[in-house]
Amino acid sequence: MQPETTDGIVAEGDAAGQQPALMDAEDVAKTLNCSRRTVRRLADSGQIPAPIRLGRLLRWDRRALQEWIAEGCPSCRSGRSR
Repeated sequence: MQPETTDGIVAEGDAAGQQPALMDAEDVAKTLNCSRRTVRRLADSGQIPAPIRLGRLLRWDRRALQEWIAEGCPSCRSGRSR
């Protein structure tokens, strides 16, 4: 049986063994082989895909991060101020 929240959203991946769609800073840090603080600095400076804010939590879209890595980790700055 797969872990679910009360609204039916899978919390830890689905039964097929897929990864969750959203990653926390620790997961991103493991993927990039750096610290969580470095992940936050990269996000703040626009060097990695922008996180999704869920209240006070920051989560990164796994697919967007994987595409960014596949593209050679280009800067994600849009040229406009935040």
